[in-house]
Amino acid sequence: RYWKPEIRTQKEVLDWLNAEVAKFPKVGSVPKRMPFYNIMGFSGALAAFPEARQLALALGDNTTVNAAGKKRELVAHWPDPSLEWIKKQETSRKGGFDDLAIVSYGDEIHLPAIPLKDDEFSQWLKARGVRFDGPVKYTTTKTDPLFYYSQIAAKEKGAAKYAPGTAYYLSKGVRTGANYSPHANYLVTEIDYIRPFKLKAMSMPWTEDYAWQIAEFSPQVVGYLASGLRAGAKYDDLPIHMYVMPHSPGQIPTEFRQSFYAAVAHGAKHIDYFCATPSAVGATENYVDSYDLPMWKAIHRCTHEAGIFEDYILDGKVRPAKVGLLLSSTDELITGVNNFSLALHNNERKALYYALRHAQIPVDFLSEDDVIEGRAKDYK
Repeated sequence: RYWKPEIRTQKEVLDWLNAEVAKFPKVGSVPKRMPFYNIMGFSGALAAFPEARQLALALGDNTTVNAAGKKRELVAHWPDPSLEWIKKQETSRKGGFDDLAIVSYGDEIHLPAIPLKDDEFSQWLKARGVRFDGPVKYTTTKTDPLFYYSQIAAKEKGAAKYAPGTAYYLSKGVRTGANYSPHANYLVTEIDYIRPFKLKAMSMPWTEDYAWQIAEFSPQVVGYLASGLRAGAKYDDLPIHMYVMPHSPGQIPTEFRQSFYAAVAHGAKHIDYFCATPSAVGATENYVDSYDLPMWKAIHRCTHEAGIFEDYILDGKVRPAKVGLLLSSTDELITGVNNFSLALHNNERKALYYALRHAQIPVDFLSEDDVIEGRAKDYK
């Protein structure tokens, strides 16, 4: 650049941005019920600058500043699901879990598959009426006839490790989840998007868009992720938590807005910007360029528009579709698909999803168990 950069202190940047945000068109209002997380998150700025708190409130924060008594706090991360550890955290906090709303078990993780001993696996098969002629041995060998059941049993044992803790948190009004990363192929699976929630291992489905960073055809992929989570949320009417990320440089305002509305339209009831924090006070790679006014305007507008329609979102549900796409645990385990493989069937399914959505046809996801249990009867 041929002109000299203007150097400002952190306070001066926050003062400047506050003045600019004050000029934004007035639309809607800060949501009262629908929570918005990580405006000014992950920076330490809220504790250091009153100007940061002013900016957070101006942009629509309703979970951090002045949030005492509102039960909005999100903790990331408490990985230990044991009751002993959870109760220890509860007693160490003034007021216990009175203000706590969400606990993350981990960042960009899935619940573990815990191997079974042979006699334990034999009992698991008997309990489910699975008959097998020959010695019953837990296996990780794909060619073994018991491979599929071994892996399902291991996943269920992993879920069982988390279920008591999740139930205890829920008794205190606290939801639990684990942020699912879409890297690198936007993989949606029955094993992770449906089964853990059906088994009550977690009580809040949660993923992130990253549509600005991972090569993908369209921000509509956010709807693909949210629809996958909705398939797991349906058993207990769980709220969906979505990272809608305005990172700048990287994301652009129009696609951020598309991601936001795709998430809401496909079932999200919590929005997490992770993080709408000016780069001048950002502490990680998760920030918005302090001077990217079009992005700040998009953040401000999306948050305040939610104040208009939040009751419909929180009290309503996504209308059931007439077209279902199958998520197959059999396919997933036999092919060994993962977030960094070609994921051929997932790519095919995404293409079908895009084609259906471009034809204005709503789509639900179903599992093989859903079909067996009769939940597919109303689909055309």
